Amino acid sequence: MRLPGVAYMLRMNASALCLFFVFLLDEGMLSAGVIVFNSTNGHHYELVSDYVTWGDANAAANAKSYNGVTGHLVTVTSAAENKFLTSLSSSMHALSAASGWWMGGYQPQGSAEPAGGWSWVTGEPFVYNNWFPPSEPNNFGNQDSIMFAHLVLADGKAWDDFIGTNNGAGYIVEYDTPLPSSATVPEPGYWVAVLSAIVVCRAKRSSLRLLQSGLGMLTVRA
Repeated sequence: MRLPGVAYMLRMNASALCLFFVFLLDEGMLSAGVIVFNSTNGHHYELVSDYVTWGDANAAANAKSYNGVTGHLVTVTSAAENKFLTSLSSSMHALSAASGWWMGGYQPQGSAEPAGGWSWVTGEPFVYNNWFPPSEPNNFGNQDSIMFAHLVLADGKAWDDFIGTNNGAGYIVEYDTPLPSSATVPEPGYWVAVLSAIVVCRAKRSSLRLLQSGLGMLTVRA
């Protein structure tokens, strides 16, 4: 008798494998980051979902570049910028009420607690803030780094001082130099991965056709 069941099972497994590969690719896009453009200041922002400490997020942000521009953890210096980042939540779920996304704000050791010495990683003046009132910052448990947390206020997502050695839900990279693009685009590496997925799935289809052809001639005596 013929073994159509075996061929069918192989075909379905390969299809499932391709779908799984695409699923991982989509998840990879999230962890790799989504880059958006702010037409108000000409900066680009990359939202990266990753459970990391503030220090690891800061190092990762400094190691990134986009169109030749080196990144850094986001420094929010105006209400307009804070509102812009908050507005991304509707399409990317980056700043939801339960989020804890690292920013480029930190408090040097020896600073007066809880509100003294707060600084930006870029050295920009720390003038604007959107701390959650009236409880933040509070240095509860030696909190020395800033993340987006709490509720959305008039200026957008509120800030919280948080323990830098704990993991956040992600971080935001800022690329300061104005760039020509105004579109929301994935990182270039994402498209390389997309093409790879297409090649892999096409190759599997070709291999399956050959395998099914061979199985079609296979007979087993009952």
